[in-house]
Amino acid sequence: MVIITDLDDATFTYENSAYCADATNPVPNVTGITGGTFSSTLGLIIDSNSGEINLVESTPGIYTITYTTSGICSNSSTADITINALPDATVTENSLTFTADTTGATYQWINCETNQPISGETSISFTATENGSYAVDITLNGCTNRSSCILVDSIVLQQEDTISNFKLYPNPTDGIINVTIPVQKISIFNYYGRKVFEASTSTFDISSLRSGIYFMEVETGNGRTTRKIVRQ
Repeated sequence: MVIITDLDDATFTYENSAYCADATNPVPNVTGITGGTFSSTLGLIIDSNSGEINLVESTPGIYTITYTTSGICSNSSTADITINALPDATVTENSLTFTADTTGATYQWINCETNQPISGETSISFTATENGSYAVDITLNGCTNRSSCILVDSIVLQQEDTISNFKLYPNPTDGIINVTIPVQKISIFNYYGRKVFEASTSTFDISSLRSGIYFMEVETGNGRTTRKIVRQ
């Protein structure tokens, strides 16, 4: 007597055929016989038992993944997966105009102070018209990467002498800072353009900040300006 047995069902799928390098690691859905092993072409980091793909550690590219059952009538099937690298998010500065180095993508410039998109600023370049902190979201092949925040503090504002000539002291400081004009808001940014302190009085204490160079934006009823301060 001869018994002919069907080959194992090795069917499996991933939810998507393409993933960004910073996405959640995908795990396959095995609809055939479980308990087999996964393998792939070189460059993809994959768990041979679960089929989970380590996107961060894998090299971007196109891969063929093979699932092989372990039964008497072993069988295998394949699936193609693409890992897309995050776009380069470096920015070139030219005076007050900033240009993303990645071409052929889509762009959205961001106000880092509010973490909100700047309306209408969707070109590869952005020109700052006021002091602040700015970045750009770059999207290519469905993957988005954000540049570092860029601090702009060199724009001369049209404002009264009281704000253009005010004094702050002591600078450097161990903590207490005095500003010689009434203020509406004081915002302090670190070297990377991130806000780390805020006050609404002309005398305030930054002793909670680490030693280093910071940028203080002073806002009054006549406008705003930015000064460099040093925390000893």
